[in-house]
Amino acid sequence: MMVRTFVVLSLCATLFVARNGLAPAQGKGDDDNKLFQGKWREWRSVQAPRTTADSGEGMVIEGKAVQFLYNGDNKGGTATLTLRPDANPKEIDLEHTFGRWKGKKQLGIYQFTADGQLEISWAEPGSEKRPTKFSGGVVPGSGNPFVIYRSTQFKLPEAVAKELKALHGKWNLVEYHRFGRAEPKAKDRREGMVIDEDDIQYLWGGLNKGGKARFTVDPSKDPPHIEVVYTVGQERYHKRIGIYKLKGDRLEISLSEYESEKRPTAFSGIKGAAGAGEAYFVYEREK
Repeated sequence: MMVRTFVVLSLCATLFVARNGLAPAQGKGDDDNKLFQGKWREWRSVQAPRTTADSGEGMVIEGKAVQFLYNGDNKGGTATLTLRPDANPKEIDLEHTFGRWKGKKQLGIYQFTADGQLEISWAEPGSEKRPTKFSGGVVPGSGNPFVIYRSTQFKLPEAVAKELKALHGKWNLVEYHRFGRAEPKAKDRREGMVIDEDDIQYLWGGLNKGGKARFTVDPSKDPPHIEVVYTVGQERYHKRIGIYKLKGDRLEISLSEYESEKRPTAFSGIKGAAGAGEAYFVYEREK
């Protein structure tokens, strides 16, 4: 199943945090310096119109020294950081000491939204204009980029982890709405997907591998919410939000248009239907 192009923003993790019941875990004063220590991986990076869920980048912080990472644990540039936890929002400054931005200052704002989850809205290196919003959108005050980092301390809420486990497996497409109408030969397309934790591998023509995505769910909503960020294929760097319904071995997903913040409210993709998504899929689990 190939869906063309999408993502945010705003993917805004503040919304993700709220959706999944994560209470802000803000530090106080010097405590923030301790919270920053250790290795951080980019979980989401938003630089409108792109959202990235598999950058492989991150950073290691020891004291005030920052070592940036790329493609896993490869060492990139370095910097020193200064925090102003008493500002509102809290402020972070970087002085780049090695790499492409050597000699430049980078301004940002930060917040801890859960244990092991850090959000930073960055200005471009060299810019004197500090972001004011935790967003990577095109609205004034957004970061460029806005990054959500996670450390090994982060743990998914129990309900989310349980739901991801329930979605695990191979799913075959049996119904599909596109171009505002139902696809009459959806089954004949032999499309589907394999879900493993928060990874989706899309399939076409049986077992041929197509695009890939990372996704999050919020089973506490009614109906449950889903957000998909595409990582491989022509839709790479784009996102859709939607709703889903899991009942036994049947899974229904109604998704928004790319970049839309308007979430569908109905399990339909039929044009003109109230609350219909831009795309609607029905899968059956392969036993």
